[in-house]
Amino acid sequence: MSELKYETLHYEVMQQIAKITLDRPPANLINLKMTQEYHAALQRADMDPNVRVIILSGAGDGLSGGVDLKYIEEFDSTEMKEYLRLFYVGTIDLVRSLTKPILAAVH
Repeated sequence: MSELKYETLHYEVMQQIAKITLDRPPANLINLKMTQEYHAALQRADMDPNVRVIILSGAGDGLSGGVDLKYIEEFDSTEMKEYLRLFYVGTIDLVRSLTKPILAAVH
């Protein structure tokens, strides 16, 4: 088993499964830091020859409450556009480029 440290999520590999757990209580709301760490964890799992599948889950009662609206409420239009491009387009493009299957444990 290997474990890597992040601020907003947990990443571990066990028995050829990379488990990424969003962990930003109380609702795992997504901010820029989580987006960056999520992308890094996905890329790490995809490049790891010991990983065959990626599982995404959330700590606590649910996967995620979505974007942290308090975090983005003071963005100007340019900052909002850049963040949303990274969050939506960047995440979708990254997931589509993965060579390994990814499963979401929605609860």
